[in-house]
Amino acid sequence: MTNNKWQSGLVLAIILAAVLFAGGLLVGAPTPVIGESLWPGEALLWRGQTPVTQTIQRHSLGVVGPEHVYLFYDTGLASATGTAAITVTRQWRGVVFETLSASSTVSTTQRATGVITVATASPYYPDMVVQVQTSVGTITPTIAVVGQ
Repeated sequence: MTNNKWQSGLVLAIILAAVLFAGGLLVGAPTPVIGESLWPGEALLWRGQTPVTQTIQRHSLGVVGPEHVYLFYDTGLASATGTAAITVTRQWRGVVFETLSASSTVSTTQRATGVITVATASPYYPDMVVQVQTSVGTITPTIAVVGQ
């Protein structure tokens, strides 16, 4: 009877050691990072729901990672005939290296669509500021930045 207690105690100790060993392996395993960067990927800056007027509206975005970065835009139909302007500034730590822009006539029957190539190869600058405005009326643009 003493032998059975000793054997069951040994089995229990082995099981406990195996569980602790497996737990130690899991603790050292990498865990997914919450809120990890979207790059390479897509960031939707304007969702076609927020009106843009004559006041300049800006969104900034860090694009660390991809070698190719593009800005796709669709201004939607405007409330009046005017000019929609989209400007992209490439910068690093506040130092501006390049400014790219696109403008087009928009109206109640005409929308502006297109793409701005922000970066096509390394090295590139990891921060960009996108600003949108219209000369008259309002637009509700959909603007996305895509990196690959």
